[in-house]
Amino acid sequence: MKIKEIISAISDIFYPRLCIRCGKALNSGERYLCTSCIANIPRTNFHKNSHNLTEDTFSGNAHADRAFSWFYFTRNSSYNNLIYDLKYKGNADLARYLGKLYAAELFSDGITMDFDIIIPVPLHKKRLKSRGYNQSQMIAEGIKDITGGEIFTDILFRSENTESQTRKQRFERWENIKDAFSANFFKEYANKKIVLIDDVTTTGATIAACIKTLRACGYNNISVLTLAYADNR
Repeated sequence: MKIKEIISAISDIFYPRLCIRCGKALNSGERYLCTSCIANIPRTNFHKNSHNLTEDTFSGNAHADRAFSWFYFTRNSSYNNLIYDLKYKGNADLARYLGKLYAAELFSDGITMDFDIIIPVPLHKKRLKSRGYNQSQMIAEGIKDITGGEIFTDILFRSENTESQTRKQRFERWENIKDAFSANFFKEYANKKIVLIDDVTTTGATIAACIKTLRACGYNNISVLTLAYADNR
């Protein structure tokens, strides 16, 4: 056994690493989630259908070529803690880990992930400073670990620091966010395959605003990947 593995084993005895969903001790090969909780993630399987709820969220000028979400974000689900931890509790590495798991599952199911440009939905600079990181960019880092491609943070910008979307209804969300983004146009990237990355698809207002901004700027091939789809039925 290597010294690093010995130190890790001793550390686990005194400071056990726990599954963030069920609280059970993790073994040496597990991170954040135990094998059982990974197996029981409430997957949407949207990528296995010709049409899905995430894809149907976007239409018109906000049309996405492909759009998938990994798991359902529903009321009272213990898996909601995954989003809460990566977004509000400073767990940036969890965001990267989940992005990597999601991309690996898509690959294993035969989904071609041949994106040239990965764009995380941007935060306004004030919110980025307050939070310390952009959770969507960390998810994108995990996806890139599997798919390759390049993450671009100089194409799409959050130009307005809007109010939180959390307590707003569908129309209010769109009115709040519709003019919040701006984009730089790079002619050599106009026909490259772009994928937008975010944590949760709720009403789709934020991502729709991003898509419309990119299309108005001259970008054509835009898809969407989010970790979760909010389904409160």
